[in-house]
Amino acid sequence: MGSQFEHLKLPRIINIELPRRSTGGFSGTKRTNVSEHGKELLGQISTLIEPVKQKTSPFRLDPKLIFKIKVAENYSFSDNLVTQTGLNVLAREPNKAIVVFSSDNELTEFKKRLESYSQIKDGPKYEYLGAIDELVPLEPQDRIGRLLELKPVEPGELAALDLELWHTGDRKEIQNYLDKIAQVLEELSSGTAPMRMSDRYIGEYLCLARIKVTHEVLELGLTQNYTR
Repeated sequence: MGSQFEHLKLPRIINIELPRRSTGGFSGTKRTNVSEHGKELLGQISTLIEPVKQKTSPFRLDPKLIFKIKVAENYSFSDNLVTQTGLNVLAREPNKAIVVFSSDNELTEFKKRLESYSQIKDGPKYEYLGAIDELVPLEPQDRIGRLLELKPVEPGELAALDLELWHTGDRKEIQNYLDKIAQVLEELSSGTAPMRMSDRYIGEYLCLARIKVTHEVLELGLTQNYTR
């Protein structure tokens, strides 16, 4: 089915690089304000978590909190270290931000390590967490490709788009997501706005779907803090 997508010129909702596996670990000088820095990061985690708890999605997908880890200048933070904190790497961006997701809505392991790092609780120092400059949510503009940015879907318009989902590594899970998205598009369709998913492709690292959506449904999808 992959060849069917080669001719597509549709704008993508999400345009983000596939994960680049880094082989190194942590590098950078030790922070002098470890306790204050750790507490700031814990506060940012709380800010990330609360909107996800409160939000309900018509797409009824299992929640996977997605956010960015901004790595401080002159520091590095490997995929292996990210995984040890209980997170999964989705992509690395040119500005040293790492896009991650977690199936754990409470970010339990991440918070546990930050509490130890910030000396709130006794335990290992986890000095590599000093590489994190900031934890920030994904914004709608992070989820759209260049073509869609240049030519947005207008209110009242029914647009054909190429939807790229972040691949969690679980093909069955991704297939389930696509089934639910297709179902909701059918449910939200009307005689004047016949929305649907016309085709799909699931590879080892890539997942694409061709969809027709209205401006309103697109905006709703772009604000969800979940893998879609």
